[in-house]
Amino acid sequence: MKKYLFIFFALSLFNFNTKSQTHYNSFVNENYAGSFSALVQPASLADNRYKWAIGFGGNYTYSNNYIGNNFNNFIHNTPDKSAYKKPIFKGYYSEMIEATAFTGFLEITPKDAIGYSIRYKEFTNFDGLEDQLSLLDFNSFTGDTNSIGKEFNQGKLSFSQMKWVEHNLTYSRTLIDDRENFWKAGLTFKILNGITARFLYTEGGPVTFNANEQLTYDNMEFKYGESDDKNQLFSSNLGIGMDLGVVYEYRPKYKDFYYEMDRRRKNPSKHMNKYKYKVGASITNIGSLKYTKDTNSYNFINDQNNTINYITLFDQKLNENEIQGQVLPTVTNNQVDEDTNFRMRLPTALNLQFDYQILPNFYLNYSGSFPIWEKSDPSRVHDLMINTIGARYETADWSAGIPVSLQRNGQVNVGAYARVKNIFFGANNINNLLGQRRMFNANVYAGIVFGIKHKMPSDIDNDKVSDKLDLCPTDSGTWKMKGCPDADGDRIPDYKDFCPYVKGPRKYNGCPDTDRDGIMDYEDACPTQKGFRVNKGCPDTDKDGIIDTIDRCPTIPGVYENNGCPLEQLTCCQDSDGDGLNDNIDSCVNEPGPADNFGCPTSRRKKTRDGIRYPRVEKVDIDELLDNNKKEMDKMTVAEVLDDMVTMDYVNVYFDSDKSNMRTQYKTKLATFSTKVNMNANTLILILGHTDSDGTLDYNMNLSNKRSVQTRKYLISKGIDANRIVIKNYGEEKPAETNDNEEDKSKNRRVEVRMMKLNN
Repeated sequence: MKKYLFIFFALSLFNFNTKSQTHYNSFVNENYAGSFSALVQPASLADNRYKWAIGFGGNYTYSNNYIGNNFNNFIHNTPDKSAYKKPIFKGYYSEMIEATAFTGFLEITPKDAIGYSIRYKEFTNFDGLEDQLSLLDFNSFTGDTNSIGKEFNQGKLSFSQMKWVEHNLTYSRTLIDDRENFWKAGLTFKILNGITARFLYTEGGPVTFNANEQLTYDNMEFKYGESDDKNQLFSSNLGIGMDLGVVYEYRPKYKDFYYEMDRRRKNPSKHMNKYKYKVGASITNIGSLKYTKDTNSYNFINDQNNTINYITLFDQKLNENEIQGQVLPTVTNNQVDEDTNFRMRLPTALNLQFDYQILPNFYLNYSGSFPIWEKSDPSRVHDLMINTIGARYETADWSAGIPVSLQRNGQVNVGAYARVKNIFFGANNINNLLGQRRMFNANVYAGIVFGIKHKMPSDIDNDKVSDKLDLCPTDSGTWKMKGCPDADGDRIPDYKDFCPYVKGPRKYNGCPDTDRDGIMDYEDACPTQKGFRVNKGCPDTDKDGIIDTIDRCPTIPGVYENNGCPLEQLTCCQDSDGDGLNDNIDSCVNEPGPADNFGCPTSRRKKTRDGIRYPRVEKVDIDELLDNNKKEMDKMTVAEVLDDMVTMDYVNVYFDSDKSNMRTQYKTKLATFSTKVNMNANTLILILGHTDSDGTLDYNMNLSNKRSVQTRKYLISKGIDANRIVIKNYGEEKPAETNDNEEDKSKNRRVEVRMMKLNN
């Protein structure tokens, strides 16, 4: 049978001019790659420069080792579009497409991070092409007369292709952090959903290129599998996989990265790279996928002398319709088992990373990827071996790098990549820009990553209290004061301190009270002497309502009209012994006696005074006298009462705003006042109730009455007969001061208690 070796398809159809490692090479090694770095190192999410990050991107890679595309063909339409190179090892072709629809991670604790991503991947591999066939392929199986009729032995040859979608769940954790030595590890669990897959594999045999430009390879056996594309997306045959990784960092200058903030002396600087160098290792893409096998695909042996149009197969890239339409009808089914499924293994690879910080923000790094696969495995896709040495400059906002790579095909390529804010892009082969024209590799990648980066807390005033906890972010303070200044050191921040430059207690809003009378010095008229608020902080020793500094009798209760001294005792109408005779006509002042005996007891001899006989004074009942005076007072205004009757003594009682309960200090005054009243039987008590101007007229009239009633009750409790008390209320009508400020209002909230002499 004459037939071309149809595995060799489309090796010269892709003409790209760049090359890179299959997973965003160089970019994934930097510290601001976010969750993209988990593609090759799942441990990278812990202790990341981001608190959280999300992104998306795409990556394309192509490589072969014997056809070099000419870059001039992209500029000028020249026939010399490629050059042949004898391959190192066996000829190969590889292509990888990756689309990251979403990737993201979140730092859940200072040591732990989780990530998720969903990706579409497509791998195509062709391996094991002998030199003679690689040259025939380069010449499109025409024009090489030296090869006609020559037989050569083709060894193991394999073609594999797989497309799938994977959900990646990553967990990364800091394992050891003992200052100089830092270890972290990560695990990615993959849920795989296959889309399509195919493979073709042969152990090889003798091959001849004849004069008709056909390949002869009779009796060569093939293993062939094609997925059932129509049912695969609905198949329950899902797969699982995983990635494992570990990273070690050496931090000899860990002390330089601590900063003091918010009362902690050693805050970890997660916004900075603390390592001098770090080393990482990972194994990625461990696992496999099971596919449902198309019933029209099976193992076969080429044992019939038929001719196949290999050019059509070549152009169609081993299309299943071409194989099943042209090849399978001409060969013998060699399938010995009845398995309806086949398994495709993931492109497992060992990855190594090394990063060294030469200067701040400047790094040298190495990364290597080594595929783990068996050439005899008929159904396995694989990545490419690549070693990269690079230099980069990296900051939080931008970075740039120049990688130099050596790949399996022996090519050394200079590349470049950059990240500006959230956007990154790159390629590992810019040799064409440096003058090289033959390109054996192709790669481009780009994407977006953004999130919240770790930052040193903002501290505008440099007081080591972060702005988010600083109540005074522009004024330097202390942690105890929550970042606010305390100029006088009284532990009250200046913005709350009424006296910011003088020490004072908290209960007085930071102002001093030297005499400790409860009145701050700036309000106290007598700051060194204890006093009462009603007296503006000045003392009133005798509690007569007149401060000592103007009281002529500071230790004896008196009245304002007499400059704080008591009024003189009235003797004109006194009857000390209560016998009905005034003392001025009573011969026995301290002993009761009848009038006909001149006020002396009958046991004594009558005495006359100068022979003058005085008229008899009729005794008036005190209750009757009280009733008469009260009736008169009810008819009179207060002004008329004060003009008609003599005020013997008085006390003012002051009240808090909108209150009618009496303070203790005034109860003491009223108790003393009550004693005086009880010593003067021929007196009547006049209570005048007042308020400030707050509230309505009716409300204030009612409030003044409440205050008067409370005062009356207290006087009664001190032994004063209720019949001796008269109440008159004015509400806000008779203020003692204006109501313009709180101090004047406090003087209007009062009850005046006056001891009035009864009119006979």
